[in-house]
Amino acid sequence: MNLQELAAEIGRLASTPGVIACSLIDGPTGMIYHTSGDQDLEPLAEAARDYWQLHRRQASAHQKLGEFIGLVTLHEKGVINVLQCTEDTILVTIAERNRVSFSTWPSQLDRLRQLIDDIEFHA
Repeated sequence: MNLQELAAEIGRLASTPGVIACSLIDGPTGMIYHTSGDQDLEPLAEAARDYWQLHRRQASAHQKLGEFIGLVTLHEKGVINVLQCTEDTILVTIAERNRVSFSTWPSQLDRLRQLIDDIEFHA
């Protein structure tokens, strides 16, 4: 597996109609591995990772809702979706409101998850 394939897959996801940017991020550290789409939104992706960390720290408060899948935050001018790809990686997707079905978005990440599994980010 090479990093070009990983970048291409993130690019494919970012080219979904309504998606503005996708960033693959190391969950524990917040380091961005790759962003496709609007590069100016990387600070927003980093901040979204903080939402993820907060939710994970408060996991016991959400137990009655079942297994944690991801976060969707709605804003006046857009939507942020955060999904876990592997144990240590998350994908932050920034999109236009009402343009992307985030209820089916997790199934779109299968190939990305496969590629990540083939890479050892933490040597």
